[in-house]
Amino acid sequence: MALFEKKNTEGEQTQENSAVPASAEAAKAKPFVAKPAAPFKLSMLYRELVSLISLNLMFIFSCIPIITIPAALTAMNRITCTMVQDQNYFLWQDYWKTFKREFGKSLLGGLVFGIAFGLFLLAGFVYYNIFGKSFLFTIILAFTACFLIIIYLASTYYWTMLAFVDLPFKALLKNSLIMVLGCWKRSLIALVIIAAHLFFAIGLAPVTVGYSTTLTDVWVFVVFLVLFSANSLLLNYAIWPAIYEKVVKPEEREKKSAATQFGTREKITWDNENEIQSASAANLNWEDDK
Repeated sequence: MALFEKKNTEGEQTQENSAVPASAEAAKAKPFVAKPAAPFKLSMLYRELVSLISLNLMFIFSCIPIITIPAALTAMNRITCTMVQDQNYFLWQDYWKTFKREFGKSLLGGLVFGIAFGLFLLAGFVYYNIFGKSFLFTIILAFTACFLIIIYLASTYYWTMLAFVDLPFKALLKNSLIMVLGCWKRSLIALVIIAAHLFFAIGLAPVTVGYSTTLTDVWVFVVFLVLFSANSLLLNYAIWPAIYEKVVKPEEREKKSAATQFGTREKITWDNENEIQSASAANLNWEDDK
């Protein structure tokens, strides 16, 4: 939940939640520890509605330079995934801190995913010109569509992992690609959410514009106020359990074991600057998703 300061009757600063530090500086002193996803509740959406609207507007405006879109995606997923974990956050500070800190890896990931996506689209267009509407083209088109879906889903895992896990770029890419198929149940849920988002954001645009001014106003209202942030929130409900179980949790167990062995259990947690250390893709445990 977003944190807001308020004064009590004695003039002392307190928090909406008394257990929460009274400032961003105080929060930095408290280690951030990743948690499993909290149960989905409609009351959470109501509680976070103002933050989701603010986050959506921040995301849209920070995407205007185009080159900043990958960093904006990473920053937005940092906030929405923190909501999923039902942890406290500072919307403005955490968003821009993640945006600036992960700008390089975000841009690099955006270029890789964007180029790969573009090449497969181009391949589909070239094959269409060569084979036309033949059976062979249908098969090629099906394979191309599958690869496009895998790339899109891998990018979804990538933005959230980048926001929370301190890994080299190649390891992030490798983990993202592995988790698309390794956590196929979660990926399937994410695919349904992405399809619904694209249908509303792109598929309904020409319908609403050509049909009714009222519908157009509703479409614009939803897109600008909650569409992107709400989509990110739902996607993180789908994929964060997989990231937590396969990437974060194995490394937590290793650190706890090492800390217990050397008598330094208090060093199990990590602060916001260092982030959570993740296990490599080779160490991921692929049990059946729950």
